[in-house]
Amino acid sequence: MAADFDRTRAAYFAGLCMLLAGIAYLDHLTIHEIDLSIFYLLPVGLASWRLGIAWGRNAAFLAVASWGLADWLDDYVYKLPWGVYWASVNHAVFFLAVAEVTGRLRLAYEMIERSAFCDALTGLYNRRAFFTMAEKELQRSRRYGHPLTVCYIDVDHFKQVNDTRGHEAGDQLLCEIAAALTELVRQSDIVARLGGDEFALLLPETDRVAQGVLERLRERLQQRMDTAGWPVTFSVGAVTCQQSPRSIDDLVQYADALMYQVKHQGKNQLRYEVWQEENK
Repeated sequence: MAADFDRTRAAYFAGLCMLLAGIAYLDHLTIHEIDLSIFYLLPVGLASWRLGIAWGRNAAFLAVASWGLADWLDDYVYKLPWGVYWASVNHAVFFLAVAEVTGRLRLAYEMIERSAFCDALTGLYNRRAFFTMAEKELQRSRRYGHPLTVCYIDVDHFKQVNDTRGHEAGDQLLCEIAAALTELVRQSDIVARLGGDEFALLLPETDRVAQGVLERLRERLQQRMDTAGWPVTFSVGAVTCQQSPRSIDDLVQYADALMYQVKHQGKNQLRYEVWQEENK
């Protein structure tokens, strides 16, 4: 998969090189007084935006070389002997600056985009992202008749950790839980932190086997906490739907209600049910 991605990037960069060659040829055909330097910025900017700053820098050097080749083919004679070198340095600085600025803007854009959908502390999806992605999975489940499972997890005694060990330890605990959940689920599953010490899992294409799967997940998660010395347990509510509810909100609220039943009945358990028609 990574190899395919690298080939795609290489093919895209090869296309930009062809664009640079075309610009250089057009530059050669025009008179020297018409400066086409600005057109070299297009492939440089595209390389930096789509592929990253390193690729943008490579494109910038290729743009300088292309411009220099077009200039050499023109047989233009500079008034000063070092004029061609000065022009080359100017173009190099100009193209590299564009590559750098465009790449930095891309990184800033990606950071803003991630912050809109990712939890800043754990790196998991946040509440907004979870409901957005879950709604799409629910629509797909409704269209093709595939099962879908939603799981709501609450960390028992989390407040005690904050009160006795401090908020920094509480943050560390949340990060360890997030890392463990990410490792224990499938790649196709969605893990999110909904807020505070509450997490949610979305398991597409998962029917009644979810009960056993989630019970094993809770046990393995608990083992990790015990090994690390964290005095917490987990109250879990989960629901599987064969016939989809009206919205993902209904499904999440139902799983949340199941989780609270566990909290009121002694905590540290999993409560699992299948969505019934009368729940609609």
